[in-house]
Amino acid sequence: MKITKCIFIVVCLFVLLSGCDKNAISVVPVSGTVVYQGQGVEKAVVVFIPADDSTSDRSASATTNSQGEFVLETLTATKSGAMIGNYVVVIDKSVPIDTSGKILTDEELINLQSPPKMKNILPKKYADRSTTPLKVEITKNKNIFQFELTD
Repeated sequence: MKITKCIFIVVCLFVLLSGCDKNAISVVPVSGTVVYQGQGVEKAVVVFIPADDSTSDRSASATTNSQGEFVLETLTATKSGAMIGNYVVVIDKSVPIDTSGKILTDEELINLQSPPKMKNILPKKYADRSTTPLKVEITKNKNIFQFELTD
């Protein structure tokens, strides 16, 4: 009986301790909207990159919905959001094109024999970390951003 009780206690301790992740990342909610030419941008990829060049574990990203809205996710976190800190923001919306530069429809994509070329249809400066003017600070407080992209 004592051995069974000891085994039970050891198993309980193991279960409790294995659930503790000392490396868990603490994130805060971050959301926003991407607007270009007065319209929300659908299917844009938004990436928040740590401004201090720290590890990519702190990067957070999202894809915009049909209204241009996004909610950031951090791959190494267990919930939506991003870590507190300063970030450079890159935004890209690449679409498939044919050899003449025409944007391909879903039906045309199905019939392709090889991967199509991709073209970013937003201003190029926003897609590159070194040229984007978008810089933000994520704090403990409300983190809702609106990015108005211009040519």
